[in-house]
This record gives sequence, C-alpha cells and structure tokens, in this order.
Amino acid sequence: MGNRSAKAAIPYHIQTLRERALKNYLAYDFKQALTCYLEILDQLQSVSEPTVDHDRFQYDIYLDICSIHIRQNHWTMADAVCRKAMTLANKLQEQVKIARCLDNLGDMKRLQGILNGALEDYNKALDIKLKWFGKDSVDVSNSYNNIGLVYDDQGKYDQALAKYEESLEIYIQKLGDDHRKVADLYNNIAGIYNNQGKYDEGLATYEKSLKIRLSILEDKYSDQFNIATSYNNMGSVYENQGKYDIALSMYQKSLHIYLQQLGNDHPNVADAYNNIAGVYDTQGKYDQALSTYKKSLEIYLQAFNDHHPSVATSYNNIGLVHRNQGLFNQALLMYDKSLQIRLTTLDRQHPLVAQSYSNIGLVYNHQGKYTEALSMHEKSLKIYLAAFGDNHPLVAQSYNNVASIYDHQGKYEQAVSMYEKALQIRLLIFGDRHPSIANSCNSVGNVYCIQGKYDRAHSMYAKSLKIRLSSLNNHHPDIAQSYNNMGGVYYHQSKYNEAIAMYKKSVEIRLLVLGDGHPLVATSYNNMGLAYKHQGEYNQALEWYQKSLDINLSVLGNNHPDIALSYNNMASVYEHLGKFDQAFTMYEQSLKIRLSALGQQHPNVANSYHHMATAYVSQGKYNRALSMYQKSLQIYLAKLTPNHPLIANSYNKIANVYFKQKNYDEALSNYNKSLQIVVHKFGQDHPNVAEVIQHIANLYYHREHYNLAITEYEKASTILIQMYGGDNHPKISAIYESMANCYQQIHQDDEATIMKNKAERIRNHLQQGNIVHLPLEKQVQENETSSKGKHDDLNTKETDEEQNAIQELDVKCLSLIANNIGDEWNNLASCLGISESKIGDPDQTDENSNHSDLTLNSLKDWYLKNPSLKHLTVLLTTLYQEKYKKLADQLRDILLQTQSETMLSSYIAKILQEYSHKDCITNWNRQYNALSEEPIQHTNE
Repeated sequence: MGNRSAKAAIPYHIQTLRERALKNYLAYDFKQALTCYLEILDQLQSVSEPTVDHDRFQYDIYLDICSIHIRQNHWTMADAVCRKAMTLANKLQEQVKIARCLDNLGDMKRLQGILNGALEDYNKALDIKLKWFGKDSVDVSNSYNNIGLVYDDQGKYDQALAKYEESLEIYIQKLGDDHRKVADLYNNIAGIYNNQGKYDEGLATYEKSLKIRLSILEDKYSDQFNIATSYNNMGSVYENQGKYDIALSMYQKSLHIYLQQLGNDHPNVADAYNNIAGVYDTQGKYDQALSTYKKSLEIYLQAFNDHHPSVATSYNNIGLVHRNQGLFNQALLMYDKSLQIRLTTLDRQHPLVAQSYSNIGLVYNHQGKYTEALSMHEKSLKIYLAAFGDNHPLVAQSYNNVASIYDHQGKYEQAVSMYEKALQIRLLIFGDRHPSIANSCNSVGNVYCIQGKYDRAHSMYAKSLKIRLSSLNNHHPDIAQSYNNMGGVYYHQSKYNEAIAMYKKSVEIRLLVLGDGHPLVATSYNNMGLAYKHQGEYNQALEWYQKSLDINLSVLGNNHPDIALSYNNMASVYEHLGKFDQAFTMYEQSLKIRLSALGQQHPNVANSYHHMATAYVSQGKYNRALSMYQKSLQIYLAKLTPNHPLIANSYNKIANVYFKQKNYDEALSNYNKSLQIVVHKFGQDHPNVAEVIQHIANLYYHREHYNLAITEYEKASTILIQMYGGDNHPKISAIYESMANCYQQIHQDDEATIMKNKAERIRNHLQQGNIVHLPLEKQVQENETSSKGKHDDLNTKETDEEQNAIQELDVKCLSLIANNIGDEWNNLASCLGISESKIGDPDQTDENSNHSDLTLNSLKDWYLKNPSLKHLTVLLTTLYQEKYKKLADQLRDILLQTQSETMLSSYIAKILQEYSHKDCITNWNRQYNALSEEPIQHTNE
C-alpha cells in the first residue's frame, strides 16, 4: 500500500477514512475498502485549488486502490489506476514516485506471468533509485528483491539467489539483523533452496526467518500473517521430503493462526486448507482431500467471485483428486472449469493456463486419447516456452509429459528423446543431484524396460536411486518408487527372488510413510503377486492380489482402472490353475470396469480382450479366441502407432490360432506382420524375433517346405545362442530336434543325426543332477551336494510292487497329457524326439476334439524306449519349457498327492523332491515367461 507523505496537510476526517480503508483491506473486505477510497477521491477532487500535498496524497490513494485491484486480479482496472498515479508523479516531477509506479506495473506483469515485461519495469525502477538514493539504500534493496522474484519465477535460481543476497546484505546493514524485511529475504532465499532440492538448507533458512518474525510481533495482523507463512513454507519442505505428518503439523499451525486472527472465512484460511488437502491427496486419503479442497473453494467463492484465479486453483485441485481416483470425466469437468476462469481472468499465455492444458492432457493420456493429449501438452509447452524461455522446470515437465504419450504410443525413440530434453534442462538448472534429475532418469529407465533393454533400464534406475538416497531421506516415497522399478527389471528378467526383495523394500517404505491403505502400497502388493505367480506360487499370488484389491476397493471405489487390473491379474492365476469359470468371471469384471472408466477404444480394454482370447485358446475354443484377438487388435491399431509391440503380439497370437486351425496362409501372413514390427522395434537379435521366426519355421514344416523350415530354424537358433551365450538351453534343443526331423523328411540322414546328437547333448547337460538351467549360485550348491553322494538312492532297484506302482502312476500322468495336449501334440512330440511317423495327423477344425488315444500310445512308446531318461523329469521339464505350464502343474499335483502312498518308490520320491523344490519350479517358470509375449500387467512408476 502507499505511504503517507502528505498526511499532515490532509483533513483529519479524510485521514480517518483512509485508516478505515486500510483496515478493510487487511481483512480482505475489498468492497468496503474500495468504497472508502472512492469517497476519499470524491472529497479530494472537490477541492478547488489542490496543493502539492493534495496531489501527493491522491497519488498514494491511487496506489492503494491499485493494490486492491491486483489482489482481485482486476488487471485492467489496476493498470488504469496505476497510470493515473504515474500522471501525478510526472506532474510532481518526483522520480521516486515514478519508480514506485514502475514497481507496481512490474508486480502486475509478474503476477500475470509476463515476466520479461516485469523485469523491464523493475530494472527501470532500480535505475531511478540508484540515481537518487545510491546503491546501499533500502529502496534499492527492494528492487533487488523484486528482480529476484522474477528470476525465481523464471527458474533462474542462481540469479535469483544472487539478487536476494544483494538485497539481504543491504537490509542487514541498514535495518539490522532482526527486521521483518530481513525475515522476508530469508523466506525468499529458503524458497530457492526448496526449489533446488536443498531441503536441509531450506528448512534452516526458513527457521531463521521464523525466529525473527516470532521476535517482532509489533503489528497484530501482518506479523501474525508472516509467522503463519513461515509455518506454511516449512510444511512445503517437509512435504517435498516425504515427511507428511510433520508437513500436516506445520500447515495446521498456519491454519490455526489464520483462524484465530481472521475468522473462518478469510482467503488465507482457504490457502491453508488447500495445502492440507494436498497432503491428504498425496497420502491417498482422497475423501479427506476432497472435503478439505471444497472447504477452501467455499471460502474463495465467498471472499472473491466465481471467476477469481483462486477459485480456478480450487477446481484444478479437485480435478487432481478425481484423476487420482480414476474418475476421469469428473476430473475433466473440474479442469475445464478451472481453464475457463483462467482464460477469462488471465492472459491467454499465462502459465496457469498452460497448467490447465497440461492437466487436461494428463487425463486424456490416462483415457488412451493420445492425439488429444498430445495437442494439450503442445499448447502448454508453447505457453511455457513463450513465458520462460527454453530452460525452465515447467518446460522440462512439458517435455516429460509429451514423452509419456510417445511412450504409451510405442514411439520409444521419440519418448527417450523428449525425456533427454527434459533431463538436459534440469541438469542446467539444478545440477546433477536434484530429485528432478532422478525423476528424469527414472522415466528413461521406464522406456528402456518396456523396450526390453533391461541392463540400460537397471542402470537408469540405479542412477535415480543414488541421487534420491543422497538428496532425500531414506524413507521418501520416491526411493520406494526406485526399489519398485528395479524390482520390475528383475521381474522382466525372470529373477523373481530379486524382484520380490526389491518389492518388499518398496512396500516397507510405503507402509511406513503412507500407511497400509495407500494405492501405492496396493501397487507393491500387486507386483509381488505377479512375481509369485511366475514362480508357480499361485496361492501366494492370489493372496497378494487380494490384498492389493482390498486396498484399492476401499480407497478408489468399484470402478477404478486399478480395480480392473487386480481382477485381470487374479483371472490370469485362475486360468493357470485351469479354473476357467472363475477366470472368465474375473476377466469380465475387469472388462466391464475398463469399458465404463476408459471407454471402448482404450488399450487396456484391448488387453482385456487379449487375455480372454488366450484363455479361450487354453480351452481349445479357437473361433472365440480369434474373435477376441481381432477385437483387441482393432483397438491397438486405432490407438497405438503401427509398429507398437502390442500390435506385433496380436498378429503373432492370431497367427497361432490360424496355425492350430490349419489355415496356414492366414497364419503365415500374420506371422510376417508380427515379424516386421518386432524387427523394426527391437532389431534382428531379440528373443521376440526368434520366437516369431520359430513359429514360421514350424509352419513351413507342417506345409512340408522342409528346406525353408531349416533356414528359419537356423535363424532362430542363432539369435537364441547369442542371447543365452551358448546353446545349452531347452529352446535350442527343441529347435535342433525340429531341424533333425526336417532333415529326415528330405532324407539327409547325416545332418539329421548331427542335429539329434546336439539336442541329446543339451538334454544330458540339463539333466545332470536334475538341474534345469539353475542360476550360477544354485548350480554350485547342487554340484557340491552331488559330489557327496546325496543322489545315490536314485539307482536303488525297485521291488515288483514298487515298479507296478510306478507304472500305474506313469500311466495316470501320461493319460492326463494325452487328454489335454490336443492339437499341440506335434510340438511336444517333436521336443521329446518322438518319430514323425508316430505323431500322425491330430489337427482338426472341431474346437472340442482331442487325440488322446494317439497321444497316449505315442507317449507310452516313448516311455518304453527311454526308461533311463528319468522320464517323468524329462517330460515335466519339456512341458514347462514348451509352455504347457498348466498341464505340468496338474502333473506335479498328481505326483505330490501320491507321495504319501507307501508303495511310492524312492526313485519317484526323489523326482518329487526335485520338482517340489521352489528353485527348480522358479527356473522352469523363469524360462517359460522369458519367452512369452503376453502383455505384462506390471506397474512401473
């Protein structure tokens, strides 16, 4: 507000009227304040011969009115009144008054986001002050502070800090260590430290400011406000540190002061509620967050009008909660309300308008409306670039948001490019130890993980974690995020024990900081369920999925996409257990939610169709499967880029169904479409490429194009040998067997023998000590055990009764295979090395047909010819390797149920011991899942 330079020459009743106006101003009763000021102006203008003192007093009144219009965001009226004050200053020829007008014009521009214009006005004012007062005056210090505020808004933190420190030095020199202006400067400097991620320095400096403010307490209103501001700002630091309880305590202290000094309906009270609600939102307490944001909104509406920027901020924040709740349409409604107010009251190029575009874009991204999302983020980016230039944190965030859309569209190179842009800006502004640098590294790691570049992903996550550990406390939620995402890498690498260890680290932090009802805790439980599922620990997987589901139901309600994810993942477990009715019930619940929450064309809806199709394949219902895969594919094609991996996966799955139906032309066409995409996305030497090539080879074999099949098998084996660092892997053994069969068909017996010997060598290598491709540590342990003669009982001769029991058990196992393997028998028979002449022609178009007699006879023939191969071990291993996992689990259950029978031989007991050993099962599943292209419902953050 203006000073009182002409007070002595002004009548007492006018001075009293001004005192009343100032009191109303401080109480946010702007209407009454303006009424008083307008009455003052009427009385001043009625003076027939105004003096210089009258002009000076009128100048002050104009600046007071200007301050009210600024607080109300009435920029046109504020500018008009300020120009009137400038006219009087020029009339009086008082340069200092001109400088004050320039400061007011600078304030208006800064608050409207016109930062370069603000800087120009502040610098003009500074030049006048330096000329009239010298470099060490308090007025000059004020200008340094104003310029620092602009640099702060521009994200030029080093320049802002330099200006604040110049200002502080003058204040201390002229006013002493304990002046409120010194406290204000410490407050501004602390804000810089907070923005730079220097949280300890920020807190220490805020405490300096608070100490001074507590020691003054001269002015009932302003000093109490300043103390409340200190508590508020300290709360912001604690919130950034993830210390949410302390942050709430600080915000509530601030609120208490405002309530005590101002009553229930003051905008400062609304500000405090707004900050408290933000913490509740972060903690996942969405009902409390909404309730508190609505309190804030009611106060703003009462204090201002329904088109005030503070009202827009409330709508924006309520939209954020709805977005977190998965209520995307409600979120959009709130964001649009906020945007319309901002477009009306602010310049269309204001950063808050950009914020609205950005938030709308984030909702569109969640809804899978990637084109609309990209348009919004590009609008936002354009405004930020115009307002701040190339190197501002909000520009970096815009690049980050655009990258996220490219990521979802499968445009991974473009996504990485955008993330790198964001990273370079953040490095320039913050240096290499700021939490935002960790965020960029984390985002790039997510893309690498999706691309299957797991070593690169792990490296980026490790960088992110290192920065977070050095800049945040050890229990910050961002550190939990790092552990979660590193667990995701281990998960995709099939290192499930390591993944579970990381997930447990993550959930321990989240439980400590966020409590046991937070959606991020549910995410951790979901991911642990995934890991246990792929270890074959289905009951544990279901327990973790259920815990995740229970949390999300309590926090998010029944219709959130995360609820759909839980149902989907639980359905997948039931599918593996062969409980198809329960699986389809869960899949349908998941699909219903996704259709309701996301619309018919969202990629997650396509995922639901895809999973249901896979379940139909397991049941042998190929026509239904084909219909579902086609539905899924059409959505992917509409919403994703043409070369997205999910599209490749769909073509591959559709081809598999056509192959089962002996529609080889359609199968080959779809395999080639899939191959073209995976080569484009991943290069020639990727396991997905090998898988599709192997499928094409199988197709050529069944069409009796044996030379073409051999060529394709060679390509696939070359890729896998490179990937596994050698050929001692069951998949490669299976390819050698297939090649041998091809050579036999074209009567190249020498080559066939070579291939069979290679396959036999690999099988023997994998069967030594009943090891199935264990990790190095486990191989060493098992070899040491073998050297001590622990497996000698495997050669014990069975009694006749025992042999009869074994044969009965074997027939039971073989019969189960015969009744379930269906028309996939060719692949299994080829892997077991059963002669092509024994396979016959099981393929038929009837979905419900099986070929149990042919299959059982062939298996019995294989068993009789190979009694020394520890046949059950080989058979079970082969089933797991060849993706007959559900069937292998059933066989394992039969063996385990029979284990208690007295007639069970020590030979079978030892096989059971090996096959019920967690690490063996882990590794069968590890290899099974490493070669699977199912869309992974894993949550990377």
